[in-house]
Amino acid sequence: MKLYIEPYKSLGPICLGMSLEQVRSELGLKYIFNEKKTICGIHVRANDYFPEIGFKVQYNDSNKCIFIELDDRHEVIYKEYDIFKNSCEKFISTFEKEDKNLLIDSPTIISEKFGFGIYAQNLEEDKSVLPELFSIFERGYYNG
Repeated sequence: MKLYIEPYKSLGPICLGMSLEQVRSELGLKYIFNEKKTICGIHVRANDYFPEIGFKVQYNDSNKCIFIELDDRHEVIYKEYDIFKNSCEKFISTFEKEDKNLLIDSPTIISEKFGFGIYAQNLEEDKSVLPELFSIFERGYYNG
C-alpha cells in the first residue's frame, strides 16, 4: 500500500483526530482492540491493531486517533522521500537539516517538528539499517 504523509495531519486515508469508528470504517478490516490499561506503572493507551496490514492506531480518552504506526510492508512517502527504502542514516541526514532537535534515542528516531518517527531494532549498532516501523503522531504526543 502506498501512503503519503501529511505531518501532524494524516497517513494515507487515516487522519489524526478521526474517531475510533471512523478509523475502523475507513480501513474496513478486522482489528484487535486493546483497552487502555496500566502495566507495571506504564500507561498503555487504547488501540486498534489491524494485523492484515500491520497498522496500530492509538486513541486518546475521547477515542480520537492520536498516533498511527505501521510496518515496512508499505510504501510511505513524505514529499519525494520513501521512508522504508532509505537507511536510518539517510533519514537522520535528510531530516536533521530542517529539524535541529531530531531525537535519536536508539532504537527510535523522532522528529517533533514533522510529527513522525521511525524504529529500527539494530539502530544503535548500525545506522545503515532500514527502518522497520514508521509512526505519525499528534502535537505534544511525546510530552506526556
